Amino acid sequence: RQTKPITYLFDQPVSVPVEASDEWLRGAVWIKPTMGVWSAAFSPDGEFIAVPMGFGVIGILRAQDGSLVRMLVGHRGWVDSLAFSPNGEFLASVESKMIRLWSLSTWETVKTFPCDSCGKAVFSPNGRLLAAGDKTTIRIWEIETDQEQAIPTGQGSYINSVEFSDDGQLIVSSGGTDGTIKAWRMSDRTELFTIKERTSSALKFSIGGSLLASATPDGVIKLWRLPEGNLVRTISAHRESSFAPLVLFSPRGDMLASSSGEGIIKLWSPEGRFLGRLNWENESILALAFSPDGEYLASLGATLKLWQLADRSLKLNLGGVSTSRSFIGNGITSLAFSPDGSVLASTSWYDHDGVKLWRIPEGSLVRALPTRGTDLAFSPDGQVLAVVEPQAITLWQVSDGRRVRSWEQHCSSVAFSPDGAIVTTSCAYRIAAWRISDGSTLFSLSDSALLGGKVAFSPDGQLLAVAKYAVKLYDARDGSEVRTLTDGRGYVRAYGDVTFSPDGQLVAASDSESGIKIWRVSDGQQVRSYKTDRLIGIQAIAFAPGGKTVAIAEQNVIKLWDIEDDQIVSTLHGHGGILVGFVKALAISPDGKYLASGGGDGLALWQLRTE
Repeated sequence: RQTKPITYLFDQPVSVPVEASDEWLRGAVWIKPTMGVWSAAFSPDGEFIAVPMGFGVIGILRAQDGSLVRMLVGHRGWVDSLAFSPNGEFLASVESKMIRLWSLSTWETVKTFPCDSCGKAVFSPNGRLLAAGDKTTIRIWEIETDQEQAIPTGQGSYINSVEFSDDGQLIVSSGGTDGTIKAWRMSDRTELFTIKERTSSALKFSIGGSLLASATPDGVIKLWRLPEGNLVRTISAHRESSFAPLVLFSPRGDMLASSSGEGIIKLWSPEGRFLGRLNWENESILALAFSPDGEYLASLGATLKLWQLADRSLKLNLGGVSTSRSFIGNGITSLAFSPDGSVLASTSWYDHDGVKLWRIPEGSLVRALPTRGTDLAFSPDGQVLAVVEPQAITLWQVSDGRRVRSWEQHCSSVAFSPDGAIVTTSCAYRIAAWRISDGSTLFSLSDSALLGGKVAFSPDGQLLAVAKYAVKLYDARDGSEVRTLTDGRGYVRAYGDVTFSPDGQLVAASDSESGIKIWRVSDGQQVRSYKTDRLIGIQAIAFAPGGKTVAIAEQNVIKLWDIEDDQIVSTLHGHGGILVGFVKALAISPDGKYLASGGGDGLALWQLRTE
């Protein structure tokens, strides 16, 4: 069993400045992206590893030690695929509607190739051609002239994988609704054969191009003889998994590597003999890449790992500011500024050291706490941080990272009273207020409509707002109900966030359907509403200090809503696309200068000019 700890890319005391391009990342002070788990590529000399990151960023890492050498900014969403040209001139990066070509001498974008829905991109062995599957068509570009050719495959739906043979004379594709493998001769685009096989996205040529490896959803690897397309060998590689495996040949041609959802990498000879296995904490693996010399194997899942194949040892175990085991990326789940605005706390559910304290505005790491959670809150004096951990609410001393007190509860939200004497939690079975001095319970509520919801204190400490399948106000002294806030239509909604305005006169809640409701605290009258047309409702909201502006996490963008004039005054772009890049957490600094946002693709700090 390997024991090498995770090294996080941005735990070093260094911020990542952002050069904004048009509206993308405009206003960002720095970003701290997560690493993507879809792709990794070694440079031809083996010196660098390129990995996709959040915010449309590509990270160039030094393979020797995993250090971040450079960040390439330009994409407008998650980068799905990366490939270095064999001649070492270019790096190709793919997002859904575009392939971007970067010069390795200048690290600047030199060309872009539009497409409808591009998948994996590959270079021809001589580096002159670039190919990618685009829905049911293989698109091939001549890099020097930009001339494009298209091969309609007739495979239906989306092509999963495209590969050139080692001599560049063949190109094959797999996938589509029919699950076939098809091969064409490059010289005249003649179709050579069709293999009716339910394949996954894995498709790789052997060195010399005499064999083609494919993988099926039932965990079987098949080797096909070329150019005839005859089946020569079947390997039952991952029968124990419900995921279709990845498969690739080593550059030397003497080894096959395969992996699947159970987190195990298996090594095989081309003859089908089992050579060994690599595994780490049952972590799903979504991408594999051999170093050009065949000495190392990179695997991407919750982290990027670099394995030395000679002795099967783990050389690097690398994460981003927040990694995720989830396919859609959980990333940052909660953010909070310290009362003086000098520190930003972030937390992630899947990192062992997932609670991190960042110096503002520099972005340097102050401290990482050995815990993880879904929510957090600073005490009013800034000395204590409360964290909602998997099985407890724990108070941590900010100055030295020491654990102060813990309540064993399965909870989802936490809030301090303004005087710092009480901490309130929303848990699976009750909502409770605890005295920090002795840990005793002040009051406890059991309302099924609110359990597991969000809690917030009013600025004067008199009221407690709770939101889940209703929004209710309680007397913070004894837990008695003051009123239920409704939209006047009696609908039951799933509310994701709740917060008071800085003067305590308003309370706002976001829901999973229509958007945001704002009520007047004194009489419960709804005074404002914001409607969203996004598939996923509003995940987080935050009032700016003046109370005039509300920051809204609307899917993958952040909007600033002037509630007096009832209009959106600014929109911040930079978080990724569907699912992965959803903004899940927002926080505005006490002086109103900065807004922090977090989600599946990482953490960002933005300069604000709101009020």
